[in-house]
Amino acid sequence: MAPDSWLPRINAVMDAVRDDVAGSHTLDSLAADAHAAPHHFHTRFREITGETPAQFVRRSRLERAAYLMMATPTLTLTEIAYATGFSEPSDFSRSFKRHYGCAPSVWDRRSRSAVARSTGRGSSPAVQIIARPAVRLAAVSQRGIFGIDDLREGYATLCEWMSDRGLPLDRSHLVGASFDNYRTTPAERVHYTFGFVVDDAVVIDGPVHERNLPAFTAAAVSIDGSLGSIATAWDHLYDGWFPSRPWSPAGLPGLKLFRSRPDQIGWDRFDLECAIAFRTT
Repeated sequence: MAPDSWLPRINAVMDAVRDDVAGSHTLDSLAADAHAAPHHFHTRFREITGETPAQFVRRSRLERAAYLMMATPTLTLTEIAYATGFSEPSDFSRSFKRHYGCAPSVWDRRSRSAVARSTGRGSSPAVQIIARPAVRLAAVSQRGIFGIDDLREGYATLCEWMSDRGLPLDRSHLVGASFDNYRTTPAERVHYTFGFVVDDAVVIDGPVHERNLPAFTAAAVSIDGSLGSIATAWDHLYDGWFPSRPWSPAGLPGLKLFRSRPDQIGWDRFDLECAIAFRTT
């Protein structure tokens, strides 16, 4: 396991890149964000994540591009290329083909839910528009997350950190966050975050890093059910609801806004809202 002093810094840098994939993320700027020398940062980033900073930046841009291709079909590939930080559409096309094995112009934008709807076998969950204020999270991130046991391990680390500092879990709001999609991100690269909302006076340290979310308006599906119900909600929001609306998803992760903590009701059922923030202008 990575030392506590490095893992939260690396996670914070990764969050910053995913929040602004079109930004100019050089090795020097990323190292500065981690408060480290560039060579040392490059070495530790690769040890912890299994890829170099440059590889992570490029993959993040490609995955964001694929996400926009599914969610916003009105955007041209040229618009998507520039919106995700590629200097030229030709660079985007070459990189996409190298990464996904086909040109973006022929990539199938449909998901399982879209295929099901087209054959009359799928149903659409109800979507509500919600607004949430800006929040500061004390967060723990993990990679390669698909099993409940993995989720529980990261969550337990976060709860222990909160308890050690006398922060009441019963009065703290829990948020889950991830940019990753089963169609665009390799299983070993999935990056998932749990965070409790904390105020500005709380010192965030140890295995926990700070994660700030701006105020947002989002399309949300209410869930009281299994992981399968959550997967259905994401599919519908990403490539069912958004493609038929004039709004484009904002550059924020997919959010799980928990109404009940999973340790309160058991990890076979989840009481939450799945929310995708969008731009209203």
